[in-house]
Amino acid sequence: MARIDRHALVTRHNPVLTEIDVHSPLTVGNGDFAFTADVTGTQSLYDAYLDTAPLCTMSTWGWHSFPGGHTRDELVLTPYDYGGRTVRYASECHPGNEEVYRYLRENPHRMNLARFSLSIGGRPPDPGSISGVRQELDLWTGILTSEFDCGARRVKVTTAVDPDTDTVAFELSEGLDIAVDFPYPSPDKCASDWTRPGLQGILYHVSRNGFSFHFGLEKTDDAPGAKEVFANSRAYWERFWLCGAAVDFSPCHSPEAWELERRTILSQYLLAVNSAGATPPAETGLTCNSWYGKFHLEMPPLHLAWAPMWGKGYLLGRCLGWYHAHLPVMMQNAAANGYQGARWTKMVAPDGLDSPSAIATLLIWQQPHIIFLLELLYNESPSREFLEKHLPLVEETAAFMADFAVLDEETGTYGLLPPIIPVQEEHDPRQVKNPAFEVEYWRYGLGAACRWLERLGKPVPPKWTAVSAHMAKVAVFDGLYVAHGNCPDTFHRFCRDHPSMLLGYGWLDGERLDPAAVSATLDKVLERWDFSTLWGWDFGQLAITAAKLGRHGLAMDLLLKDTPKNRYVVSGNNYQFGRGDLPLYLPGNGALLWAVAYLCARDAFPQGWEVAWEGPNGITDQTSDRGGPHEIHGIESKNRK
Repeated sequence: MARIDRHALVTRHNPVLTEIDVHSPLTVGNGDFAFTADVTGTQSLYDAYLDTAPLCTMSTWGWHSFPGGHTRDELVLTPYDYGGRTVRYASECHPGNEEVYRYLRENPHRMNLARFSLSIGGRPPDPGSISGVRQELDLWTGILTSEFDCGARRVKVTTAVDPDTDTVAFELSEGLDIAVDFPYPSPDKCASDWTRPGLQGILYHVSRNGFSFHFGLEKTDDAPGAKEVFANSRAYWERFWLCGAAVDFSPCHSPEAWELERRTILSQYLLAVNSAGATPPAETGLTCNSWYGKFHLEMPPLHLAWAPMWGKGYLLGRCLGWYHAHLPVMMQNAAANGYQGARWTKMVAPDGLDSPSAIATLLIWQQPHIIFLLELLYNESPSREFLEKHLPLVEETAAFMADFAVLDEETGTYGLLPPIIPVQEEHDPRQVKNPAFEVEYWRYGLGAACRWLERLGKPVPPKWTAVSAHMAKVAVFDGLYVAHGNCPDTFHRFCRDHPSMLLGYGWLDGERLDPAAVSATLDKVLERWDFSTLWGWDFGQLAITAAKLGRHGLAMDLLLKDTPKNRYVVSGNNYQFGRGDLPLYLPGNGALLWAVAYLCARDAFPQGWEVAWEGPNGITDQTSDRGGPHEIHGIESKNRK
């Protein structure tokens, strides 16, 4: 089988804009720092994009809290009974506690570090004066080239971010200059408050070297110049595309295949730029703020589980240091309610502290994630050193899971009891018992933790084994899997949001689930569900479930289903139309790549589709002689371990 021409594969999907598109600004970055530009290659048209997709300069380290704030000790907690144990969560905003509750939700928040504008004849360009636009993001080099007419003048701007340092650089037509403005931080989508003086030089520093601008918490005299930034960007992105897996849909000769290939290529770029940094990512990455810029710990698998499947596990590995550093915080979170181990929070900033929320504080499906992700990385490159290094994360995560499960003396099974917010966040937490995905994930997570210890020759705590082996099963009603054990009316009252009763047969192995019942449940979802309420990542997961059932045509229909939250704009971003706070939704991109890996590994494309692929791990064909490994297995930028 001929090798895939990776350069041709990638560059045929370079995003090109020929007019101002406020839904699709283009971003350059390195995973820890990103710069989002309008069609000028700068942020000169800032106001035109503000209400739709704000133009920001963001980092994983750039956070701010309003001064004179409140502490968690001031929060009024709500008590609940959990299996005979009194637990307390910041799940309700109590009268008189509103200011504390709101402050701790909004702080700390990610900040916009700067706005860059062109100076043409001493003035910034006006949107009405711009015509003849041609802007192209060269994915192979990570370089953005923007050309346009401004009055009688043809202007060219080239933009890139250094892969090794948080530096953005520009090359400009002769006679142009760059103006830089620094906003006061804000928790809003734009992360900026232009009514107040900025904080540059107080919270962070900017070093200028010609048209190269380096950002950091400390000053530096070693910022790379523009030529070095552009050379580094070219070298890094070429290596990025040459490593790991590649999938070529061009033999299919169909519009659907072309669109899936476009989404596949652009999703890899966007997730590397936005989600692969030193901290877990936010839903909107480093492009703009969502939920104050905080990251949601139930989302990392949907951002980055694809990476080890595609032979790019280093992208996921960059944030593992954050998990280790915050393990003590998560252990304190568990201990606050008398539990062993570490309870991973949901909505957090780099401090790891749980944000008050009616949902976040009661959500639990994020708990096994770190074990799931570590298993993917171990399978990509197994070693005893890796097992030993990450053993503390596995042990403390599993210790909480085993302690949290409650034994039902009558049935001899372990359950997950109210109050719980399940994946499908539509339910009253006081009614949720044994939610469908969570009971399967608890079984998987504790089983994987047992295997982790066994690989190291260490004794396995008996309760881990007992809970994994005797976890309550997914509830069934009229032959269909339902949302949770107290929800027989799932398909009458709760046909919106995530159809989480299907995740155990796709995300997980589904070994305890009956394929016939899963298929019937999927049919009922297709019949009853309000697909406009699904989120971007649901479509990738539904496609995996359908493919695993052997329903390959349906899998592709679901993956490419045209609904408001499954649309991908020119930039490749999964724009959540109908939600003004989410001009992009990176978990949708990650779920798509996860699904493509699954389809490739099992040759599960619809009949008549011809697909070429090469790559290690998740996209190594398991069922035929198609495909094969690529000899380049890894890449890392020198300063981003």
